[in-house]
Amino acid sequence: MSYSSFILAGQTVLDNKKELEDLKAKLEAILSIVVKYKEHGGLGAINHRIENFCQCVAFFMFFGHI
Repeated sequence: MSYSSFILAGQTVLDNKKELEDLKAKLEAILSIVVKYKEHGGLGAINHRIENFCQCVAFFMFFGHI
């Protein structure tokens, strides 16, 4: 491997690390929201939103974009 290949590989690793850190922060925020819903008995609301989202996805997969 050439020196420039190591630099490119190093940058890719840094980019991947940054993306994983961003994803971790987002997942921690989602978990925090779920915990708050759970503490206040609101898991039914989350389930309802998930059901609505899945129905929308299924609709657009079946009928395509309108």
